[in-house]
Amino acid sequence: MTGPLKGASVLKDNGELIERGLSCIAREALLRRKVRLIRPLLGIKRDSLRAYLRLRGIEWIDDPTNDDLRFERVRVRHSIHFKDFSEVAQKVNEAALKRRQYAQMIADLILALDIVVEYGRCFIKRPEPFLCRHPGFPFVVGLFAVLMGGSPYLLASQKLSALNQKLCLHSLEKKRFTLAGSLIEYGQKGIAFWREARNIQEAIILPGQTFLWDGRYQITNHERDALKVRAADLVHLKQFFRYGKYFSNTHIIGEGEVIGDMVDFEAMVDRKRPHFPSLQSLPLVLGAKGIDIPELSHLSCCHKVTVQRILAPFNWLSLREDAALINVVEPFFNIT
Repeated sequence: MTGPLKGASVLKDNGELIERGLSCIAREALLRRKVRLIRPLLGIKRDSLRAYLRLRGIEWIDDPTNDDLRFERVRVRHSIHFKDFSEVAQKVNEAALKRRQYAQMIADLILALDIVVEYGRCFIKRPEPFLCRHPGFPFVVGLFAVLMGGSPYLLASQKLSALNQKLCLHSLEKKRFTLAGSLIEYGQKGIAFWREARNIQEAIILPGQTFLWDGRYQITNHERDALKVRAADLVHLKQFFRYGKYFSNTHIIGEGEVIGDMVDFEAMVDRKRPHFPSLQSLPLVLGAKGIDIPELSHLSCCHKVTVQRILAPFNWLSLREDAALINVVEPFFNIT
C-alpha cells in the first residue's frame, strides 16, 4: 500500500474547515463528470488502519505533510482536542445533510421557474412574487450568471447578497451590469444572461486534441488538420442566417442569390430579431473545409468536431451532495 494514510486527522480537518466555510474532503465525488471517487476510509482512525496493515504484513508510507505545521490543515488539526472528535464528526455529517437539502431546494426552485437556455443566451421569465422572495432565488440568478460566463467558481454569499439588492424586476427600463463573466440584463419581462464580449481568446486545436475553450465549451478536433476556434462575429452570423446549411461554403454562392433549401431556423432562433450579442459568444470553428458555428449548425457541420457545453464550477469535481442540483441544470446546456 503506497498511498498516504488519513484517518482521525480527516475528521478534524473536515469539521473545522466546514465551520470556516472552506473546502472539505467529500466521501463521494465525481471527477470530470465521469469517474466516481469514493473514500471509504474517511471514518477510520490512522492507528486502527496501521494496526490492520501490520496484522496483514502490508507496508505503508505516511504522508510527511500530515505533521508539517507549514500547512494550515495541520495547524487546524492541532487546535482541536482529541475529545472533540465525535463532535467534529457530527458537524461534518450535519453540514453534508444541509448541503444536500439546500441543493434539492435549489433544484426544485429551478424547475418552478420558466428558464430557457439556447444559443448563448439564458432567459428567466419574470417569476411570481413569491418565487422572487424565495431564499434561493439570488443563488439561482448567480448560478446561471456563472454558468453563462464560464467562471469556475460559484458566487460567495456577499456577492449573492449584493446581487439580490441590485435586481429590480419592476423597473420600466432595462438595466444591465456584468458579473462573473456574464452580462445581465433585467427588466419587467425577466432576466437575461449572456457571455460578456471581452477576454474571449482564439485558440488552435490540434488533430485529436480536446480543448476547453473559454471555460464554456469542450471541443474535440477529429480532423487531420488543426482547427482555429474563436467567438462568432457579426459578419459570419449574418451569412449563416442568410445561407443556412450552405453557410460554410458561401464562396460558391453568387452575390444576391437566394438559396431555397435552407435550414429552418425559425424554430431555433428568431430570424426577424436574432439576439446578436449572445450569438457572438458562440464558438466559431475555422479550418480547411470552411467555417462552422457548431451550436447552430451541428446537424450540417463541415468539420468533424465534438462540442460539449461545460458547467465550469462542476466540471472538474462535483460532490454527491450537489447531485440533485447538477442533474436539474445539466439538461439546459445540452447541445442537440
